[in-house]
Amino acid sequence: MSESANPDHKDQHVGIDDKDSEAEPLHDEDFQNVYSDGVSNACTNCGSNLNGHFCAICGQPNKEIRRPFYVLLAEILHVLLDLDGRAYRSVLFLFTRPAYLSKAYINGQRANYTAPLRLFLAVSITFFIFMTVQNGFQSLRDSMNQIEAEQTLDATTISETPSAPAEDDEDEGIDPEDVEWLYELIDRINVPFVSEQTNQSLHAVMRQQAEENLIAVMEDPAESAFNLLEYITIFILLMIPILAFMQFVLFFLARRYFIEHLVLTLHNHTFIVLAFLLLSLFGIFEASGNMIVSGIAGFLNTLIVIWIPVYLLLSLKFFFGWGWWITTFLFIVTSFAYAIAMSIGIGAFALTMFLLS
Repeated sequence: MSESANPDHKDQHVGIDDKDSEAEPLHDEDFQNVYSDGVSNACTNCGSNLNGHFCAICGQPNKEIRRPFYVLLAEILHVLLDLDGRAYRSVLFLFTRPAYLSKAYINGQRANYTAPLRLFLAVSITFFIFMTVQNGFQSLRDSMNQIEAEQTLDATTISETPSAPAEDDEDEGIDPEDVEWLYELIDRINVPFVSEQTNQSLHAVMRQQAEENLIAVMEDPAESAFNLLEYITIFILLMIPILAFMQFVLFFLARRYFIEHLVLTLHNHTFIVLAFLLLSLFGIFEASGNMIVSGIAGFLNTLIVIWIPVYLLLSLKFFFGWGWWITTFLFIVTSFAYAIAMSIGIGAFALTMFLLS
């Protein structure tokens, strides 16, 4: 019955087998004819006829891999960052319309906007790249200023300057009494289900790593703090489910699923990262020295600082649809709980990175 009901299906499989057994490699002329416009009328994997960008039989996309490298690179960036009209529209709505993207995503309107996790990663990567470039330029500027300052010194002044005592080089280490509390904390860390010798070896490694990191922090606190930004995306991703669960508990009367709270929390954190990105960008213009540009950038930064708490309050109001009094009260309670959880999370995360990285 299946064979009579689907005669074309049987013939199609026979055609595929014949093609696989008698296929010949394409010559240059054949390649030009088949891929003249970058696509083929037949699937290169199973040989089925194509009516779109994907094969209806095996699902393979109808794309030719033999293309210029810059085209492939642009496609990779497009897949990773979703750089198309959806991304720009999503960023605009994310920053100007609280909870709009969250409600649209939950209600099934997803084709026109970037997915929450992908949008968060795109904004976080952009923020990290911007901070890396900014820190690089700042380090270069500081080095150039230091060289110019050294070049302006008079040779006689340099010769009259007393040399540093030899013991200064010997005092680069750390006094054990100053970090005794840290050693005690490390000794309390024990990994279960491993031997005592393994834990002692881990303690020795953590002590050595802590000493090296402490010296680096004492020499350049700003650089050490910036190095933690490499892990900011991981930290926020770890904290988002915790914060979403806190919101789930505080707004339990809303009778919303946890995934709904998770989507809203993810969008709100993406907004916060985007806001800090804009604050950093406008901060550069504010320090430019031009009165007009500096004044405009300072005004925009003030608006963003005011907009952050207002945005978060409106996101709860529009998402849950409750009254202003109850929403404001829960927003204040959520903010305090959020601050406590973030403080504990930042401390634990920084200590972990300090001991292990």
